[in-house]
Amino acid sequence: MTVTKILVLFDREMLHSVSQKVSQLEYDKIILLNHYSILDADGDPMFHSDRIIDFVKHHKIEHVFCGHGHNLEINKTTDLIRNCSFTQYKNGTLGSRNSHKDSNMFLYYENFAEENIKIHIVRIRDNGDQLEFDETLIDIAGV
Repeated sequence: MTVTKILVLFDREMLHSVSQKVSQLEYDKIILLNHYSILDADGDPMFHSDRIIDFVKHHKIEHVFCGHGHNLEINKTTDLIRNCSFTQYKNGTLGSRNSHKDSNMFLYYENFAEENIKIHIVRIRDNGDQLEFDETLIDIAGV
């Protein structure tokens, strides 16, 4: 299976150029790697997530990876009107958290872009003089 990775900036002309190039390529799946979340638009006037979301929907991109905020989140969005859906993985860092009491997390993927994709979430806990690692497995194949 061929997975094409595209790094996209927010500039309208650049998105248009990338979109034209994508239309000329043959691939099984496209993933989008983006610094900022496209679902959690902030107040920055230079942040045009609507354009990126339109790009994602137009090219039927199913997986969007981002960082920026130090939160670990996995969000699936479905547009019932346009009949399209994508999942955004906010990967975070070793300082990531999804609540104030659940910090120091990272994730990795198994069988990415396959039908049986799994996400492994690893939490690191300080237990006095040693570190403990707890792993949670999320099977999103049927989601």
